[in-house]
Amino acid sequence: MHTQFNSTQQSRFSTICETISNANPINAMLIPALLGCGMVVLGLFLEYHGQSYLIKQGSDAIINYYTSIDTDLNLVQYIGHALQWQLNSFGGNQQGIGMAILGTTPVFGLAVFV
Repeated sequence: MHTQFNSTQQSRFSTICETISNANPINAMLIPALLGCGMVVLGLFLEYHGQSYLIKQGSDAIINYYTSIDTDLNLVQYIGHALQWQLNSFGGNQQGIGMAILGTTPVFGLAVFV
């Protein structure tokens, strides 16, 4: 029984290795990059929708919103705050998460093939 278990595990491992070796490295980079771009665009749409709502509410709501946004963040801090869901803007968290996905996952996808 132990021999049968080992042969089953080896066949599963060989199947996984064969699947990875047959994968296209360009797809391993493009698919995560497209996912990241989609997250950034989703954040832009959420920001547009939220700001449109503020315009309908009036100038006091707009002033309160813009004074609550921290604009002194560099890109790394912005992404870090977004990953912790600490940004006050409507779509900023999604944009930051999309930038993190866009900047990291294609590298990891390519690293599988190197």
